[in-house]
Amino acid sequence: MGTQEAADHLSRLLAAPGPYRRQWEHVSSTSVGPGELHLPAICSVLAEYLIEQGEMSENEPSPKRRIRDRVRRALSGEVLTLSTVRALAGAFDFRGEDVDRVEALLSGSSRVRVLSGRYAGSPAVSASRRGYRSVSLQEHHYVGADRLPYRHRTNQVIEAVDDPMITYRYTFDAAALTVDVLHGGTVTGEIMSLGDGMYAVDIALTRPLRRGETTSLVWETRFAYAEPPPPEFRRIGINRLENVDLRVQFDQERLPREVYFASWPSLDSEPVPEFETPIEPDGSVHVFLSGLEHAIAGFHWEW
Repeated sequence: MGTQEAADHLSRLLAAPGPYRRQWEHVSSTSVGPGELHLPAICSVLAEYLIEQGEMSENEPSPKRRIRDRVRRALSGEVLTLSTVRALAGAFDFRGEDVDRVEALLSGSSRVRVLSGRYAGSPAVSASRRGYRSVSLQEHHYVGADRLPYRHRTNQVIEAVDDPMITYRYTFDAAALTVDVLHGGTVTGEIMSLGDGMYAVDIALTRPLRRGETTSLVWETRFAYAEPPPPEFRRIGINRLENVDLRVQFDQERLPREVYFASWPSLDSEPVPEFETPIEPDGSVHVFLSGLEHAIAGFHWEW
């Protein structure tokens, strides 16, 4: 059941700007666009690796051609085996967490999910998400005993796509009181409205990033609600977000009756419950997504 999700995730890893893509671009004789793959170049890198490992002989006729069908079927989701995943991981020197997630998807693990939809966002919000790739994202939301959200902490690792990248725009769908950057940059200017209920603040990075370089950003958002907002926390993924950790911490004195992991077709729509999420002994709920793209995801609860 997880073969197609694993194949899609594997293709995204190879297509995304970064060290994996650079390996096959280096041997490619054809230029391809962002998000696209060049199968012969990928096969070339894989064949060289298999020869080095002694799994193929360089004296064999057309070793690259021999594995082309294997790679094509793997990346399309037609046939993807654990041995192929590990061969590609070895050839492109995948990070351990990337290997783990592809293998978990392939096994159909419910602990790793990819949520993709059709939400495109407003032009202003979409434009704010260009220039970087989100490598990992942790969103921790805090709700008090008065049922009011009072604090939110974000930890995000980003990789520059444009060169140089000097500013990151943080967008959100609630009127925050303050945004304080704890690591990686400094807030410049005031909180601005983007329309459609969306707000943003610009964060000047500690140092400019060249294409392919990464940095870690940590910031806290403080709220001052006069009355309870809708009982939900949600995260918008327009450009693809990788390795998304979502967590809501409730006060032990006022826990909700039920909490659901949910998605939203649009900003002004009702939540669509995906599954009920158990409340942990410390009063928190948590879900991990290996990918979030063109979708809105989070938690909806009932008091």
